[in-house]
Amino acid sequence: MSATIELTVNGEQRRTSTSTIAALVAELELDPAKVAVERNGEIVPRSRIADAPVQSGDVLEIVHFVGGGSGKTDDSRPNDSWSVAGRTFHSRLIVGTGKYKDFEQNAAAVEASGAEIVTVAVRRVNVSDPKAPMLTDYIDPKKITYLPNTAGCFTAEEAIRTL
Repeated sequence: MSATIELTVNGEQRRTSTSTIAALVAELELDPAKVAVERNGEIVPRSRIADAPVQSGDVLEIVHFVGGGSGKTDDSRPNDSWSVAGRTFHSRLIVGTGKYKDFEQNAAAVEASGAEIVTVAVRRVNVSDPKAPMLTDYIDPKKITYLPNTAGCFTAEEAIRTL
């Protein structure tokens, strides 16, 4: 029988008699194909998990991918907000505004995504038809941050003017 060792897994002290990371992952009832493991600050390549030893005092972080962009928090996931230019955002998703069938579909996509920022192109107002719908009629710039897209600008002066 193997000796019991103490190590830290995802911030919690744990005792185990396993001798490899693969055995520890199995003991935790995790699928090794669905997780990544860091031992003492270094990523353990998946190809070496079966042979990678665990020793008393090791600090392991076992992570997996989760969906992002909702901005919602629960007890298991801390608030992941970020700030730029004095504004705080809760979603890291930035949605484009091109290629939609119409402004209504674009607005529905932004709403469904939970995004707080949209990229927009800057174009001249149609002065011959001032009643033509505009994006701001559907996506409220007081609720959603508009990020101008400088694609199509060929000089710094054009980009600054567009912004």
